[in-house]
Amino acid sequence: MRLLPTGSAFLFALFISAASAQEELIAQSGEHETFSRIVFPLEEEITWSIEKSDRAVRISFPNLGATLSTEGLLSRLPTGRLDRISTDRGLVELQLGCDCDVEVFRFDGRFVVIDVLDEASPTEPTETTSTEQPIFSFGGDQPNPI
Repeated sequence: MRLLPTGSAFLFALFISAASAQEELIAQSGEHETFSRIVFPLEEEITWSIEKSDRAVRISFPNLGATLSTEGLLSRLPTGRLDRISTDRGLVELQLGCDCDVEVFRFDGRFVVIDVLDEASPTEPTETTSTEQPIFSFGGDQPNPI
């Protein structure tokens, strides 16, 4: 009889530990000659929407229950493409330091990638836009997205 409560307590602790591990998704970053990259490990099927107004970008993941973490990320991206980045549950907000383009895409079915690309061409509008982006995956073995 004593084994059942102890076993149940162990399973409960294991479940809570696994749930806590999934609560915070930590971003990685990479700096490239013409773009800065932010990568979140998101294996679950998810959609997002992007809103851009001037140099403010808001990327929402409406069905995501986890918290996205970008702690220390800005210090590793020195080029001035990003002035500020903040996150909340299912939300990433970027304040751009240039008239950059922002692209969001799924990579290898395991990552969501946010690229901040060098300045947009002068013919592109800077008015507020919003688009829904479905998730898709790339087949085969893919290199590290960063």
